[in-house]
Amino acid sequence: MGTKTLFSVFVVSSFVLGWAAGMQWHKVQGKPAGTTTGLADTAPSTALAPAPYASSPLLPGSGDGRADSVCNCAPLEAVAGPADSNFEDLLRQRRFAGALRLYRELDRAGAPQLGRLKQQLLAFMRQQMQQLNYSDFIDLAGLYLAEYYDDIDVLLVAAQFNQRMGYLEEAIGLFQQAQTYAYQAQQRRQVNAAYGEFVRSVDASLAGQNRWRELISFYAHTNTVGLIRPADRIRLAQLHYLGGNYQVGRSILAALAGDPHWGERARRALQQWEAETPSAEAQELARSPAAAEAIAMQPRGEHYLVPVYFGDETANLILDTGASMVTLSRRRFDSLRRSRGAISLGSRMFHTANGVSNGEVYQMDELRIGEYLLQNINIAVLDFSMQAGTDGLLGMNVLKHFRFEIDQDNHQLLLQER
Repeated sequence: MGTKTLFSVFVVSSFVLGWAAGMQWHKVQGKPAGTTTGLADTAPSTALAPAPYASSPLLPGSGDGRADSVCNCAPLEAVAGPADSNFEDLLRQRRFAGALRLYRELDRAGAPQLGRLKQQLLAFMRQQMQQLNYSDFIDLAGLYLAEYYDDIDVLLVAAQFNQRMGYLEEAIGLFQQAQTYAYQAQQRRQVNAAYGEFVRSVDASLAGQNRWRELISFYAHTNTVGLIRPADRIRLAQLHYLGGNYQVGRSILAALAGDPHWGERARRALQQWEAETPSAEAQELARSPAAAEAIAMQPRGEHYLVPVYFGDETANLILDTGASMVTLSRRRFDSLRRSRGAISLGSRMFHTANGVSNGEVYQMDELRIGEYLLQNINIAVLDFSMQAGTDGLLGMNVLKHFRFEIDQDNHQLLLQER
């Protein structure tokens, strides 16, 4: 991308809380949105009942007094009492910048009570999630991860937050970051166990609701970011095979052919699938796919620019499979006529190459890519600078609805509706 300002493609799109309104898309005719139950596709719902936290009393506040990254905090030297008591008081008062300042100073001094403060921090974050104080959770986690970006415990709690909100791609990104910084064997076991439970629960929820295409997209995204495991690869192949995409299923299994353990399991699984009669759902999924549409792309260094349209206005976006959401610069968003009718979904936190940045998420009434029209699409808006002629990133909340291929020889993006 050339500079840090191009984001490192949302390497870990922490808390990009997209999907606040179910995406509907169609080509020529409209296509109904999917059912929104279980893993939320919408904004936080009161159906997420808070659960008690056993270690300490529920903290006061409902998030109305949300903290900003800059707060009117008393000087540390004016705060009396033990450091861990001061830290918890600052958290209770939503004085997060002050709390993190105290934590940082104790960390630099090698204070022995830092471990207790860490447990207080995790307990507070879990309580905010359970009490539906999402703004406080995001504010605190954003400040902390801006400096302690390699903290495995906090990254896993943040991934749990995104899963609970239904933002699966963002949770995957946090697991990816946690795996990157899990240097010790115990940390790797911790991350692997949490990720395994995450995959199992997502599969059970989406499969239980017959949300098969979303489940395929989920596993496909884990494959894109390099987190897919052999067992997950077999599951993805099975989903494609049951959907009638036999060639795709076989090609996925081909990657396991040389594995002495998983290769044999993949071979037996394929034999079983080919002996079964496709279900009615599988036959419906196996309908003849539409022909792929070729969209001209403009090379930009090692990347490609793809034109998308908001009404009759064009935005040139970098094709970025690591970005979970379409992203526009604040300057380009403000210049769009259609931005005046956009629905604000609130402030969110984004992990960029320059650290954690605050931005806004908006719901646009429509976005067109090629001949495909997507309705009620979420976009992130951040204050960042892009190269001339570049307006933002084309992320997975658009791409996941297509089978896509990059034709580098002809500089084309090939899209085929799922």
